Amino acid sequence: MLDFVIQCFAVSMSIAVAIVFIYFCVKLLNYFLDSKQVYFGTVKVKKFLNEKTLVDVRLNDGKSIEGVIFKGFSEFGEHKDVPVAFRSWVVLDGPTGRIYLKPESIKVIITKEYHDA
Repeated sequence: MLDFVIQCFAVSMSIAVAIVFIYFCVKLLNYFLDSKQVYFGTVKVKKFLNEKTLVDVRLNDGKSIEGVIFKGFSEFGEHKDVPVAFRSWVVLDGPTGRIYLKPESIKVIITKEYHDA
């Protein structure tokens, strides 16, 4: 009778260990396959504005952003998880950090003269 109990315990324990092992293998595979970093860069526009040119940006809603540097457009490469609406934003550098705007929200970009001190 004791041998039967030990055999049942051994079978149930091996099934439980196998389920836990499969669970952790699947988690490990998901971690390595789904944790790809999103490539994010800035596409520079040649012959449009100089890198050190300060600009004022007037938006369609009447607001304006003054004294920023036009850096280019955002680029996410061929990453499929990024929505289409986020793939081509205008990138500006301001005194408080980077500013990202939708191109449709910009009414006009006005350049200012910038002198190196």
